[in-house]
Amino acid sequence: MTSLRAPFALLLLSFASLSRAQEPSTPTEENVAAADETAATAEPTSNAEVAGGLDAPVPPPPSVSTPPPPLSTPSSAELLAIEATWQVYHQAAMAIAEGNRERARQLLRQVASQVDHPAAEPSRRLLERLESLERSRAGIFSNEQPSPLARAELVAWHTIGGASVGTLLCAIAECDTVRGWTLSMIGLGAVGGGLALAFSRDGVRPGRAALHGAALRWGYLDTWLLSSVLG
Repeated sequence: MTSLRAPFALLLLSFASLSRAQEPSTPTEENVAAADETAATAEPTSNAEVAGGLDAPVPPPPSVSTPPPPLSTPSSAELLAIEATWQVYHQAAMAIAEGNRERARQLLRQVASQVDHPAAEPSRRLLERLESLERSRAGIFSNEQPSPLARAELVAWHTIGGASVGTLLCAIAECDTVRGWTLSMIGLGAVGGGLALAFSRDGVRPGRAALHGAALRWGYLDTWLLSSVLG
């Protein structure tokens, strides 16, 4: 009997210890104090630290690129004004081609006054070029002023030229009288001198008179050579 009681007692003791281990443990005063100490040490920051965190600089928001403003479309009136200015510019170019520099300068000044027009800058360059040409031309012809002596020289050479043409025509027509020769020379000489007087009313520069004289002399020489060859 004693041998059976001993194993039975051991079995009861093991069962009692197992049931005690499964029961929920009640917190003691020592466990509560340890938990409070752990919570106190685990507080993140003080109130000053929290306020300092609020005062920290906030990064600026990302910049948003604004779209470019829409392009302005010119009205019909502005387009007509631009086209009219282009027409004036083309008229100035035609005036330059025709040799009418005074009108070309007037038209170019009109275009150059339109500062925003695309043809304003080319017009200013053309004006500078024309004025430079006028200054150089004035320097070349500064000593070439019209004079009565130059006009008299021109009339004299054309009178002689007309008389020479009359002599040539009379020789071709085989004039056999002095009257025929005289009338031919005087008549065509008067025609040459009269034309020279008529076309030199505004004056003649000495250079132009010398040019006409040289051309007439070459004409006399050619006439003499031609008559010598033809016999």
